Amino acid sequence: MSNNAPKLDALSDVQQDTLDVRIIAGERLEAIKLIMDWCGVTLSVAKELNRARYRHLRETRGAEFNCDDEKYWSNFYECPFEAIARDEGER
Repeated sequence: MSNNAPKLDALSDVQQDTLDVRIIAGERLEAIKLIMDWCGVTLSVAKELNRARYRHLRETRGAEFNCDDEKYWSNFYECPFEAIARDEGER
């Protein structure tokens, strides 16, 4: 992840604020699209950057989110191996 972090650091203040608003509002797909457009990265990298920014915002601006982590990420694509591990953990 450290190789990708500078990509978000290069965003303008306006772009960073716009991205943060989208992430906090739960507009995950819009945030990922913005990252792809503004940073010129692939979908996979954009998802990784989005998750990293989300974690940062949860730590620094957590009160602004209107739901918990589980609800925020519900119905979001996950790797099949992650789904299997999650499902096995619920048994």
